[in-house]
Amino acid sequence: MALALVVDDDREFQKLMGHILAGVCDVQGAGTVDEARHLMRRTHVDVILLDIRLPGALGWDLLAEMRNRRDSPPVIVITADARASVSAQADDMGAVYTFFKPIVPSKVRKLVKAAIE
Repeated sequence: MALALVVDDDREFQKLMGHILAGVCDVQGAGTVDEARHLMRRTHVDVILLDIRLPGALGWDLLAEMRNRRDSPPVIVITADARASVSAQADDMGAVYTFFKPIVPSKVRKLVKAAIE
């Protein structure tokens, strides 16, 4: 089964994404950019769901790294910062979509499913 990496410092949100994406893909959580990097070195990731505001490095840093990798999985930004500039920056940096919290589970499922197919 495909694997989604949820990079968000809120462990409850990671669990929620696991429930939302059950049956679509497996879900692994990472609370920081460094933890996400470590997980991606160890395992193949099919899609990344990325928060922007994280402890330590920001999600923007990981998004920039993914843009520069030839084998990068699609990245979906999920953030509470609903400014239009955030969405525009995410698009410019190669994110396939930006969701603003609170999320709509059916939309997340549909987009993740499309990203991994």
